[in-house]
Amino acid sequence: MMEAHTLLEVLLVIAILGILYSMYVGALARAREAAERAICKQSQREFKTLRETEDIPNMIRIADSCYRCHASAPPNW
Repeated sequence: MMEAHTLLEVLLVIAILGILYSMYVGALARAREAAERAICKQSQREFKTLRETEDIPNMIRIADSCYRCHASAPPNW
């Protein structure tokens, strides 16, 4: 004979799934921010190198990508 799950068991499973989901979303957000920081640092390094070689067209391209990255973010003062 099959026994049905109680309401408490169902709510407990839903609560555990909610906790696991919130941990997943938090980790995903931190990973995305770390990736954006790595891309930004690499662009800054590339810009410094291009500035030394005076490669103006590529400097403009890198500066545009940095502007898109930082244009929506508030200043970090």
